[in-house]
Amino acid sequence: MNQKSLVSLNKTVDYSNVGSEITYELAQKMIKDYADAQKEENVKCMVYGKTALLEILSQPGCVGIRQYYALNELGEKTFVLIGIDQSGKNLIDLAVDQHGKIVKTEGMIFDHYLPESYW
Repeated sequence: MNQKSLVSLNKTVDYSNVGSEITYELAQKMIKDYADAQKEENVKCMVYGKTALLEILSQPGCVGIRQYYALNELGEKTFVLIGIDQSGKNLIDLAVDQHGKIVKTEGMIFDHYLPESYW
């Protein structure tokens, strides 16, 4: 799926198929270009384990992961990962409180990554 197909406002997006494979050379160029533009930053990538990603993707109705840019408790750049449903909405869970009312609770949300500076 290419980027242009995601831009159309008149079409429904199949969020389960968002993303496409790129060549190693293109990935290398993109990473280098970003690193060159961010000389003062120490962290060049973030690692999330398979367990965290599978936990998000295993939620009922989850077809993808939305990544938000964020600042952690120390004011450092990070990403927050949240599962999305087929309509592109962030996943939430419904629960019943102690009074028998249905309330919204958050779905699984992940942060705490392993920062790496490999160059």
